[in-house]
Amino acid sequence: MGAYANDVLLTNHTFGLCCRLGRRMPAQIPRINRLVTRLAGASRRVDRSDRIFASPRLVRFTEMEYALPRERTVEAVRRVLELVEGGPLDGRPGGRGLRRGQPRSAGGRPRGGSRAPFAVPFPIEVRTVAADDALLSTAAGRDSGYVAVHMFEGMAWEPYFRAVEAVMDELGGRPHWGKRHFQTAATLRERYPEWERFQEARRRLDPEGRFANAYTDRVLGPLHPSDTRPACSSSAGPIEGGPDHTVAAG
Repeated sequence: MGAYANDVLLTNHTFGLCCRLGRRMPAQIPRINRLVTRLAGASRRVDRSDRIFASPRLVRFTEMEYALPRERTVEAVRRVLELVEGGPLDGRPGGRGLRRGQPRSAGGRPRGGSRAPFAVPFPIEVRTVAADDALLSTAAGRDSGYVAVHMFEGMAWEPYFRAVEAVMDELGGRPHWGKRHFQTAATLRERYPEWERFQEARRRLDPEGRFANAYTDRVLGPLHPSDTRPACSSSAGPIEGGPDHTVAAG
């Protein structure tokens, strides 16, 4: 009964109601988030992985997740929080965010060198994993921390995700291959020491490009320079309806 109350009533129905309320009244999202935090409290569960991770997902959202060198994880979280709260315009860490009553310009941007805060009804998720040796794993060759940001369906996600991605770029981040990001093969190549080994295996195992599409052309590069497949928009992320559109709050 306890698991049902947490996984279904609280994590889905109550949280979904709070997200819809925040979408209607974005200015109230900080207050709503504090309420959700009090309702959720803190818990610790130990069980088989299938019992921990397999639960209903009814709240719809889109997501971006970056893997970072583990030692940069705390800095990354702090800087994302600064963005959400209204951080410094120059992107440097250490800003205090938007102050209550801070004057704004005619366009709504706060004066004094800070961004307007983003209306974000979701928590930031953080996890860590050990290094591995898969060629294009986001944890290849380094112990990694993962920082994931989300936006509720029907709310503007791109400005927030682009701002977060700029932070992750500075910290050596690698985007989750199946979630939102704006990277291309040109920007990803240097982040993976085994990039060329992967490309050799790709050409050997799929010489005709049967497993290629516009998205893989964008993030991995075309198998053949003369490939004329229609371009994939850099803002599209994974194909519409993919993992970033079907998961829900965890």
